[in-house]
Amino acid sequence: MGVFKRIDRDKNGNVVSTGKVWWINYTVAGRQKRESSFSTNKRVALNLLAMRQGQVLEGRLALPKSRPPKFEEWTERFLEHILTFDEQAKLLMAARPHLRLREAIS
Repeated sequence: MGVFKRIDRDKNGNVVSTGKVWWINYTVAGRQKRESSFSTNKRVALNLLAMRQGQVLEGRLALPKSRPPKFEEWTERFLEHILTFDEQAKLLMAARPHLRLREAIS
């Protein structure tokens, strides 16, 4: 956790420019979170970081729960969006080894 200024680099990794605005870095529920302080004053960024750390400790700052689609749901939605029956048949033939793997895992 801390404060930092963003550094822009070119494709070779050379520093092109350094930002003037301070950013804060902290962890919520095991996930890293970065946030701009919108200030060029480091003291303001440190105060914002202290405020966010307090919110994390009190449980007032929480990330929304992630609910990625399950493989079965995703494949059904994907197949519904394919235009023709021929395309569905070709795709099912190509996906057959993966579907067998899914059945073996289940």
